[in-house]
Amino acid sequence: MEAAHEKWPAPSGAKKNPGPLKQLGELFKVDQDRVSVLNVYAYQQISFITPVQLWSALDFQEQYFFVDCQENKKAKLMLYGAIKWDVKEDDDYEKEDAFLRRKDYPGDYHYVGDNLFPADPRKLPDTVIFNCEFGLNRSPMMAFWYMRHLLKTYPSAVPDRLNVRALKTRVYVLEDGISGLEKPGTSKGLQNLLSNSG
Repeated sequence: MEAAHEKWPAPSGAKKNPGPLKQLGELFKVDQDRVSVLNVYAYQQISFITPVQLWSALDFQEQYFFVDCQENKKAKLMLYGAIKWDVKEDDDYEKEDAFLRRKDYPGDYHYVGDNLFPADPRKLPDTVIFNCEFGLNRSPMMAFWYMRHLLKTYPSAVPDRLNVRALKTRVYVLEDGISGLEKPGTSKGLQNLLSNSG
């Protein structure tokens, strides 16, 4: 599959938030052997997406999921139908263990595991968009671990070459979180996707 359909932004490595890259940098100082090409590639395959880009790209015939990384009790708004990866009491959100808890125990987070982690790679979602209102690095880090897991687990959909995404699934982080969707000028259609967190 091409790096992105024309309507979707190409992956940029979430350049606007250095969380994943900083973590790789710190790890590199401690243990160079653990900073693999896979980690760097996973980082490069995620990207921020603005509300305007998101609305123009959404194709309701494609399968997409929103993953909400807010603290459920503090969140006032979420995207309608979002998978709630509640981040309460998660001081270790930068560690893979925090991601694995959400992957390995979907029932604890009230979502269907096969939606994000299907046994059949053909059933991978087209797009997964991560949102976080609290904590600057939570969404980029969760998106990073998710993409890394996909790359480790599922076969490549295309031969690896420049500007080609190795997997069917596109992974994005919603720029400015929910607050970005509330700004003047945001499409009413996208604002209609907002719902009370309760």
